[in-house]
Amino acid sequence: MRASDAEEATVDAQQALLAVGLPTDVVPGDCTRTDADGDVLTGLDCGVSPSADGPSAQTYELLVSPEAAGAAFDAGVQRAGLSQLEGDDAFECSSSDGEQGWVRLADFDDEPVGRLSCGLDDAGAPVLTWTWDDRSGYSSVTGRGGQDGLSDLLNWWRDNADRDDL
Repeated sequence: MRASDAEEATVDAQQALLAVGLPTDVVPGDCTRTDADGDVLTGLDCGVSPSADGPSAQTYELLVSPEAAGAAFDAGVQRAGLSQLEGDDAFECSSSDGEQGWVRLADFDDEPVGRLSCGLDDAGAPVLTWTWDDRSGYSSVTGRGGQDGLSDLLNWWRDNADRDDL
């Protein structure tokens, strides 16, 4: 086996691992593979979601460890100036008063399993990012429609990206 073959096999294995955590409406073959960079082993740029209330842009990254994914999440919420919202429920992100921030996600036994952030970017587009404590993935999606679009995007996340095994 040549070194280039081994490298390609490694990237393919990383892409397969990344695919395990993708939202249900994402088809990896419809996405563009992104290169490794720093703690990011591989990624996918998946463009517009096929779902009506889905994102207009979506990226998914596999990092070297769950801790590195958590650090990427921390850096993202810090850059966006988001603080932790009261309560540990994804519904906090879609409150009618337009709350922006992040929440700790918990399983049915109230054990922490991940984090979700929700906010508007500088252009007013809704953005969600999330990571799971037991996986090395970091996900970021951008929607349409300002504050109203944030609720739509969160509904898409619940239907397609929230874990069923909690």
